[in-house]
Amino acid sequence: MSKIKIGADELILNMRKNNHLSKVPNNIIGRRLSKFIKDKRIDGALLDQNVRAPWGIKDGSVSKFKLPKTAAQYDVPTDKLEELYKELPNLS
Repeated sequence: MSKIKIGADELILNMRKNNHLSKVPNNIIGRRLSKFIKDKRIDGALLDQNVRAPWGIKDGSVSKFKLPKTAAQYDVPTDKLEELYKELPNLS
């Protein structure tokens, strides 16, 4: 089974771009993502926590777009990515 490393920051960016859970703080979304990714349906694994996000912090994009400064990194089976992205708007 092939796996991919994906960060919660990437998933939150996707959610923000698509106006999903726009009023929910990043730390709450992060907890929901963690629970969902580690669930048996996705069967992902936590690789690291508090990894610095790749976007520039000095240009104000973090606060303007409500993006996290740091995020957890996960190992996710590639055959589960479609399901993961489909469920992002429904994380509650």
